Amino acid sequence: MPKTSKKSNSPQENRLFMQIIYIRTFAEVAIILIAQNKNQQLILADPTLNKNQTYYCPSCHKPVHLKLGSIIRPHFAHFQNDACDVFAEGETFEHVEGKIQLSQWLKTLGLQVAIEAYLPALKQRPDLLVYTSPKPIALEFQCSPIPIEKVVERTRGYLEAEYEVVWILGKKFTYKNRLTAFHKACLNKELNLFHYDTEKEELWIRDGFYLNPQERMRCQQRKLVFGEAFNLPKWTENKFPQQRPDLQKRHQQLLHLRAEKMSAFQQALYQENENLVSMPKELYTVLPSEWSIQDFSYLWKYRLLLWLESQSKYKIITKKSLANWFKQGEVELYEMTQITTQQALQPLYEFLEVLTQSQCVKKMSNQKWSFHHPAKRYKFLEDKLKFDEFSHTIF
Repeated sequence: MPKTSKKSNSPQENRLFMQIIYIRTFAEVAIILIAQNKNQQLILADPTLNKNQTYYCPSCHKPVHLKLGSIIRPHFAHFQNDACDVFAEGETFEHVEGKIQLSQWLKTLGLQVAIEAYLPALKQRPDLLVYTSPKPIALEFQCSPIPIEKVVERTRGYLEAEYEVVWILGKKFTYKNRLTAFHKACLNKELNLFHYDTEKEELWIRDGFYLNPQERMRCQQRKLVFGEAFNLPKWTENKFPQQRPDLQKRHQQLLHLRAEKMSAFQQALYQENENLVSMPKELYTVLPSEWSIQDFSYLWKYRLLLWLESQSKYKIITKKSLANWFKQGEVELYEMTQITTQQALQPLYEFLEVLTQSQCVKKMSNQKWSFHHPAKRYKFLEDKLKFDEFSHTIF
């Protein structure tokens, strides 16, 4: 029987294979898409350029050479052992392609865009700089893991220099119905989360994040294809109806939480001569916006409740007084550099709505509440877990 010859790969399969190799190995090499010529003009790497001409790094001004090939997109590179600090980070195929594609997309919308524009005052080089009014936008397309501290540092640098900041995430950071701490650090000022797929040339925008009563993350999402206008949604206060908590289930979950989560909360209860049985049932409620708070859910609600109960009867609680309590460090948020005070305080407002339902506080207006009486404590668990005064809808 004759031997069957192995079928050769098609050019497309060969190209895909080479791209996979490129992704695995090229991440260690720093490349440049933009260089300067001898007249200090910025030039995008292109196959029509003369390889023998001298080009310079726009950051350190050292000579770079043009690299052309059939697999890797044309780019400039520092000579060996001659890379500068700004280009110390390597780039993946996805990152390079994404910058080019997003730049072309924005240009189809009539926007002026610069790739890798160097900002000397910040010593930073955003992937894309979009010249919009009143502020330009520094756009970062993040495809590789970096510390959250670095995201925060870069974002703060841009904001202090009067730039808008947008982080767009690649495949490694795909959203899977859960906002990670890294996702939260990359939210923009409207609390939008962006993902871009270089293969499909699709941009996903997610916003309106909230927790449902089962503590599952929900959001609104939409997909944009190449050339569509962004029209970013504005942040609004959550007004999602939320059913009363299943007290029996929530209490059982609480009993089985890890010790490191429970220890600080139990200590806070102990200091007030309370325990998991006596604690108010309002603490069991899952709030739509509490995903922004890093502290243990029960603990920060308990601290806020104790502060409210320390007020004199009928004391007026304003948004300003809530903000002052918040600024004392009683609540720790996740690292979200662009979050506003209004957004940060949203979970507190939602908890006040819970206390309004149990008549511990009375809502006077959108800006004011009046404290009436402490939340009910319990001697027996059975009494607490009975059908209670919570209405079916809290918010």
